[in-house]
Amino acid sequence: MKKILAVVCAVLAGVALADLKKDAKKNLEWFPKEIREAEPVDVKRFDFAPGVEYGYVYCNKLFGHPGDVHAVRIEIEKAKLRPTIREGAFLPGDDKKGRLMTTSAAAAANKALFGTNGSFFKWTELKPFYGCKVGDKIGPEKCNGGCGFAFKADGSKMKVGRIKKEELADWDGFLFGECVASKGKCSLDWKRPEGFKTKPEAPRTAYGQDAEGKYVWIFVTGGRKCGKKPSMGLSYMDVADLGLWFGCAEVVNMDGGGSTTLVVNQQALKKAKAKKPYSGESHPAEGAGNGYEILNCTSDGKERAVLDQILFLSASK
Repeated sequence: MKKILAVVCAVLAGVALADLKKDAKKNLEWFPKEIREAEPVDVKRFDFAPGVEYGYVYCNKLFGHPGDVHAVRIEIEKAKLRPTIREGAFLPGDDKKGRLMTTSAAAAANKALFGTNGSFFKWTELKPFYGCKVGDKIGPEKCNGGCGFAFKADGSKMKVGRIKKEELADWDGFLFGECVASKGKCSLDWKRPEGFKTKPEAPRTAYGQDAEGKYVWIFVTGGRKCGKKPSMGLSYMDVADLGLWFGCAEVVNMDGGGSTTLVVNQQALKKAKAKKPYSGESHPAEGAGNGYEILNCTSDGKERAVLDQILFLSASK
């Protein structure tokens, strides 16, 4: 009897592995060869909405160690999105702690389709570490010549890369990040806080764009061994290479670590699951009933409240 069970289990395992390889081969057409060669063991793909594609991959040897990547590709003209920044430094009142908000809560407050955490901020002062622009307001730090994510509020234009001071008037929103790749090459042209490590491996949030300006990419990675499957995180240079693999000419690193969060509206996710079943590891957003779900594994074990978020609203809202 035990021998029969062993044979059955072996057969089922073989079938499961074959199905996994078949599924991976089908979905990995969306991913660069460098990831296809990194021993992928879990691959998912579906669309949040027209023009907004989502892909997930977990590899045994991503940059030489276990790791995962959540990638969102926005086709700007087709997506019909309205980007916005929820920027805590501009909130009224003297309660600085009240300026912090989780990404899912910010998404819920703005009825966003999906969103990520934003840029670095000073914990002691609760203000942006780098420059930003929200509407007609410019943050406390200078934005001159800074790299980041810029957009028109109606979603007609988005840019990842360097924005000169004289160009700020052309954009309704801008959030500074750290340039890790520019013009299709890795770059060390980022400003670092004093004492900041040049190559830490950690969870990451990054934005990228192709040379033609047709797509905006969002990359969110795990790290610090969180979740059921260990994910060791990426260094700055790994993030640069990752964006370049996917065809980005510009890659900007946003706040990472425990701040890294990718949330999506649960109704949109439900529709996506119905079209293409999603069996990957996902994590309910903090605050039951807020209607959003975290797709990445947060390294704190729960969602962290942060100063700012980049949110994408449906143009129909």
